[in-house]
Amino acid sequence: MQVLSRQSLPLFCVELPLGAMMKTGPWPENTVTNQCVKSLLRGSSLADIFISYARADREKVEQLASALEGEGYSVWWDRHIESGAEFSADIERELEAAKAVIVCWSEEGAKSRWVKDEATIAHRAGKLKTISLDGTEPPIGYMQFHSHGMSSWKGGRDETQFIELRDSIAAHLAKLGEEAPVPQTAMAKSESPSIASLSDKILKPLPLAAMAATVVAIIAGVMVMGRGNNDGATENVAAIAQEIDRSKSIAVLPFADFSSEGNQEWFSDGLTDEILNSLARTPDLLVASRTSSFSYKGTSKETRIIAQELGVAHILEGSVRRAGDRLRITAQLIRASDGFHLWSQNYDRSTDDTITIQEEIAIEIAKALKTAMDPEALIAMAEVGTHSVEAYELYLRARAIIDGWQDGSAQERLSPIELIEQARAIDPQFAYAHWEAAFYYRQQLSPTRIGSDNDLSDVEGDLEKFLERIDAAIATAPRAADREIYQGMKSEMLFQQRRALESYERFAEAYPLARDAWFGLANAQINFGDFEAARQSLTNLRPLIENEQRDYGPYVLYSVYVQDYQGAAAFAREALKKAPNNGLVIYQAHRAFLWNGAVDEARDLLPLLDASPMPQSAREFAKVRQACADGDRQTAEAIIAGFSERDLSGRWMGAYLLGEKDEAADLLRPYDRAAPPYPLESFLAYPFFDPTPFPNISALMAREGITPPPILDAPFLCPPAEAN
Repeated sequence: MQVLSRQSLPLFCVELPLGAMMKTGPWPENTVTNQCVKSLLRGSSLADIFISYARADREKVEQLASALEGEGYSVWWDRHIESGAEFSADIERELEAAKAVIVCWSEEGAKSRWVKDEATIAHRAGKLKTISLDGTEPPIGYMQFHSHGMSSWKGGRDETQFIELRDSIAAHLAKLGEEAPVPQTAMAKSESPSIASLSDKILKPLPLAAMAATVVAIIAGVMVMGRGNNDGATENVAAIAQEIDRSKSIAVLPFADFSSEGNQEWFSDGLTDEILNSLARTPDLLVASRTSSFSYKGTSKETRIIAQELGVAHILEGSVRRAGDRLRITAQLIRASDGFHLWSQNYDRSTDDTITIQEEIAIEIAKALKTAMDPEALIAMAEVGTHSVEAYELYLRARAIIDGWQDGSAQERLSPIELIEQARAIDPQFAYAHWEAAFYYRQQLSPTRIGSDNDLSDVEGDLEKFLERIDAAIATAPRAADREIYQGMKSEMLFQQRRALESYERFAEAYPLARDAWFGLANAQINFGDFEAARQSLTNLRPLIENEQRDYGPYVLYSVYVQDYQGAAAFAREALKKAPNNGLVIYQAHRAFLWNGAVDEARDLLPLLDASPMPQSAREFAKVRQACADGDRQTAEAIIAGFSERDLSGRWMGAYLLGEKDEAADLLRPYDRAAPPYPLESFLAYPFFDPTPFPNISALMAREGITPPPILDAPFLCPPAEAN
């Protein structure tokens, strides 16, 4: 039985004052302190007992660790582990090496995906012991294990609750052929600092830059332990995501407009959209995307079939009647497996109650699905961000136009930005309106966006408008996690890539089942140059998008960006089977096939792309790629010659594919700005983009500690002019 004490440490550690070991790091390589720390963390720290707990229970867990150490056990716990902390190889090793794992259930612990994951690992290894710190029952999936009640324990080693736990651990060790250790005296304990107290002080000051290389992976309670085990991690993610689909998953179908004149569709769609968005903020609830749900608008399919196709267990549907200042909304939550109505409600109210009704529906649905959120958190989750019905309805109208632009059904000529700006003026505290406005101006500065036709004639003005609106969104954000996503976008625009990465990590921690959170994190990791971490984020994301057609195209694109060409092509083939008419999927699949060398397979997609609603510029550029891959430079040149002067991205990539690299660089030089480099920043993800001709962005990359990945030539370059 290993008892970690000063006698068990390497000699050079014993000679080193504890104060030196506990100073802030990092320490220079090969120093005595550094060698001691490495020995503590990697060699001598493997403990008998690993304690898993939620951060809110730190004080009581510290009592428990102290009592167990008093019994002679070595104990590993880390008071700084919380949702979003780095789950390092050291922690994995401790969990694997421990002879017993004590999982602490509590109100917070039962919600923690970290704790549940550690409990699953311990159970599989046959060394799980569970206790309840406050009387909370274990969560579903763990109720079959006996849990020692510790809610009335005061911290003494002679109390019945602790003795029962101690004896249970001793019995478990006896089965392993281990003897219980000899309890320490108070004097011995005071002279023998535990590894917990040392690691607490040693690990805390490590700079976040060192942590960024290993990205947190929390999907439905799954922790990915190390990057060398991606296959196992994927299996775990998929298994738990499947379990969530069966229990806590929902699709919000478009509410039907039953108004007498049939002219309130913008309102019924907006109401649906906002309920969906509210539910998506529930951390343990998997919500089908708007695109997936709205594809069933006006359908006559059975609820059961829709749920099967979307991979969800529940359906929310409803209707809206609006006449004058009166509003009637009907909503019902249906369990798809048997058609049982779990909840239904009719609302006959004034239009002044629009916001209240939406919030009430979201809260009631979350309650009915028994999410882990407490009442106060549910209220915060459902808040739309404004108490002004006028501002809210302007916001809904703007969203309807934006969604119409995306699916090609827009009929209103009024720009959404005008409506959003009106909403902002009416309620300056409306964070989501500020966010939508900021996003609009970011798009104006993104020449690589598909269909972009902004001439970038006022970069300074658009950037100023973006910053004003994103700062307003940050200042008024109703939730801390919302501030993170807003700050992440701002940091990207200012080329503060390290800070952007940190913000997106925290956002993904807050909403681990939100697909956009993981796309955002993967994008930040790509910008930071950490392809390995981005690949892991995509691996974690994969189970969450199985039934989300809107995410197939971006997933293929990001797989190309991280240079996983074989994986991108394989996923594209699956996506094309599920979404054969999705223009974005076809476009990105064409790109992936060419990068993977499947030239004939790519060519077969061009007729499908031509028949899709993709912008003409995107369809034409796919033809350029294909012509070059086929060795037909003349056709490629003819298409490129017809590109609009406003299509900066198309002209740049066209020049590159023709082998005119100097001309391509000349097109971008006017946008090589020192502070900040947008819109040039948006080109960095391309595998063949070379930043060296651009001194300002190169300097900013050096400032952020970004090492550019090797520049790759596209395998579908056009043949030289003389060869053609």
